[in-house]
Amino acid sequence: MKMSTAQNQKIPKTKTTKAAQQKPSTDTSESSTASTLAGFLKEKSATSSQAKKFLTTAIYLHKTGMDRITTGDVTKALKDARHTKLTNASDCLNQQVKKGFCEKDGSSFYVTPEGESSI
Repeated sequence: MKMSTAQNQKIPKTKTTKAAQQKPSTDTSESSTASTLAGFLKEKSATSSQAKKFLTTAIYLHKTGMDRITTGDVTKALKDARHTKLTNASDCLNQQVKKGFCEKDGSSFYVTPEGESSI
């Protein structure tokens, strides 16, 4: 069986550069210098108020690539960052929805543009 000339040619393997292997930046805005959740919370002065901590964490998760977020995502992110847990994450979400800063979407939610600009 004869092979065509296209089948005889070897396709060169491409090399991945170090720059392409690096993870995308976790910079959350043009002016933000915080690359971690803990740094982002501190930068936005959101370490004491539970409602503000909830919203700021949700914004951080959104900026790092999550379109739809659950209260469990927020709780886990705070735990992973070794921050104190929220007393009632669902209540924090409901407060943010009443203010128009978050919008529920089934079992998840997203931060509205008004919510992002509020911090």
